[in-house]
Amino acid sequence: MTAGGFSVFRINLDNPPGELAVFSAMRIWSGQRAAVDLHGGESLALNGADATKYELNESIEPDSWDTWNSDATRC
Repeated sequence: MTAGGFSVFRINLDNPPGELAVFSAMRIWSGQRAAVDLHGGESLALNGADATKYELNESIEPDSWDTWNSDATRC
């Protein structure tokens, strides 16, 4: 998977195969597969059985790291 342009995102690998949460818009590619445009506030759940499949969600589950990053940025 490759991201293009400036992006702010979180990768969670606690529950394989993983989830990508996008805080600012980004475009991703996976090999020769067509690009996927993601918008801020969306998340993408990967599929462990088939790397070409995923589930797009229009929300991001809160994470303790998000709070930590936000607090650190304000300092």
